[in-house]
Amino acid sequence: MNESEIGMLAGIIGGGVGALLGIDGVVISLMCSANFRKYRGFVSINLRVWVYLGLLGVSGGAVLLYGRYSQAVWYPCVLGGVILLVLGLMLRRVIDRKAHELEEKHSHPLDSHRR
Repeated sequence: MNESEIGMLAGIIGGGVGALLGIDGVVISLMCSANFRKYRGFVSINLRVWVYLGLLGVSGGAVLLYGRYSQAVWYPCVLGGVILLVLGLMLRRVIDRKAHELEEKHSHPLDSHRR
């Protein structure tokens, strides 16, 4: 495969993965707003997958950079990997904080009625 074919294949794969991750983000937000306690495990696992995919993207971009491919080939891998890594880590913190708040709220039902 020459460099233009690799770039085209990477664009197709990147577009497909981006669309799937967008759909996945919508599913996560719907699950968090609908019934958070029920879907917490699924959301947590899903965000871990985002972190692992981010690490894979950054690693793949580093391999492509080391292989002396052009910036048009390795840069999207690194950029997508960094975005997934940062979003996965940040959203896990936000969701863990929300879970902690909900557990505190539901653990003391009498205290919430007294206020």
